Amino acid sequence: MVRVNSHDGRYERTAVFVFFLTFSILLFGRGLAAHLATAYLGRETDPGVHMWFFNWWRFSLAHGLNPFITDFVWAPLGINLAWTTCVPLPSLISIPLQVTVGEPATYNIIAMLLVPLAALSAFLLCRRVTGAFWPSVLGGYIFGFSPYMLGQVLGHLVEFAVFPVPLIVLLTLKRLDNEISSPRYAIGLAALLIVQFLFAVELCATVTMVGGFAFLLALVLFSGDVRARLVGLIAPTAAGYVIAGAILSPYLYSFSRSAFLAVRFGRPAISPATCSITSFPPRRICLAPLDSRGPSQESLAETFSRTAHRDLAARND
Repeated sequence: MVRVNSHDGRYERTAVFVFFLTFSILLFGRGLAAHLATAYLGRETDPGVHMWFFNWWRFSLAHGLNPFITDFVWAPLGINLAWTTCVPLPSLISIPLQVTVGEPATYNIIAMLLVPLAALSAFLLCRRVTGAFWPSVLGGYIFGFSPYMLGQVLGHLVEFAVFPVPLIVLLTLKRLDNEISSPRYAIGLAALLIVQFLFAVELCATVTMVGGFAFLLALVLFSGDVRARLVGLIAPTAAGYVIAGAILSPYLYSFSRSAFLAVRFGRPAISPATCSITSFPPRRICLAPLDSRGPSQESLAETFSRTAHRDLAARND
């Protein structure tokens, strides 16, 4: 493994991130320059669903509601949102953006940030392994702007939030080289697992499964000192998962409950199409008006809040 001077590495990482961010803005944002709040990056309905979740987390916290269990959708049965792609972390950290520029602009900004973040994390891993700058830049570009990433940007926010994955590998390599202590590794691993889980549960599960298989394969292929160091990873890795599980316990508790709160013949008794708030997310392809068939001048927040307040008032009557 090759080590980079921390002072030089800081400027290097900043320069590389700015490069990837600029490329992302030129690639995805050039058509959004004059339409950041009235159009979205993507197609079909998935981006609108994520914008709904952005607003839902803010609304539920503001009104003291359980953010995981609600009957504002799939009414009157309700649904366990822990079983959906409810993106809690980006929803919570983006609240200042939501109240400033609205949900569509917030979604566009997050989408354009996740791609260069993935490229940067892959660059850091490649730089660690190779010690070469430009090949690492190329490696970061291939990872962050791969056909998979470019395809998922069209609608699946949870599928291209992959920047923690290379960082988990990088952290593991540092522990194997004894650059960081076991407690620091466990805490860092827990933090990355929490971030990945709160972006995309399925990606966190995939990382765990693939990482487990890779670890078992490494135990078979290596011997001597390398195997001893691999065995030494077991305890701090388990500790990292325990820490992450403890912090995520409210989410995991909600996740352990059934998806639908009431089921008839294995299917929801009420179609989601009958819910009053399912009509407002944008349905058009990227860079189109939010909804050319609806109130295009109203933000998602205004539409959701008006509907939710009306429902809350009706329940209190």
